[in-house]
Amino acid sequence: LDGIIMDFEWFTTESDYAFAPQGKSTYHDFGYNPGTLNEPRDQLKDLRDLGIRVGGIRKPRLGNSDLLDMARKKGWILTSAEPAGGWPADFAGSYAKQRCLNYSRADVREWYSSQLAGLYKDGMSFWWNDEGETDYFTFHYWNVAQLKALRMTSDNGRFYSLNRAWSPGMARLGATVWTGDVVPTWEWLPQTA
Repeated sequence: LDGIIMDFEWFTTESDYAFAPQGKSTYHDFGYNPGTLNEPRDQLKDLRDLGIRVGGIRKPRLGNSDLLDMARKKGWILTSAEPAGGWPADFAGSYAKQRCLNYSRADVREWYSSQLAGLYKDGMSFWWNDEGETDYFTFHYWNVAQLKALRMTSDNGRFYSLNRAWSPGMARLGATVWTGDVVPTWEWLPQTA
């Protein structure tokens, strides 16, 4: 076992899919769920000592109402939403409306990097980036921000991320892609190869 990838539950106690644009004051975008990681530095160190790297899912949006207010005041929120990753895109049924960060802005990347740096310091090793189909360049610039966060904590640490989608230029960052959300059936298997 080389790595563990954790879904939402590593940093929050609730999914944000049904959140209204204003978000919730109780939602934590950058932290730990005490039910999963109640002593994150110690737990992540113990796993690292066993040679296991831990990665956590990230979404390109905010759910905390205070952070959303701050981001809106600075003009950091995209007008688009997450079209659910399917094709053709389902813009009518999209979610995370008025909550997605515009990573093409340098100030957004700088702020986001500073939020992630503490998670790297605690021992998080990589990111599983999901639902970034909010704009053509979201995945690219999101990874740029994550790499910058790593560089805030390590001059030579190896950056790695696993992404649901791809845009040109990401390979040079240390980003990889997975097949996206698929149905776990034999009929779908050939479509992912």
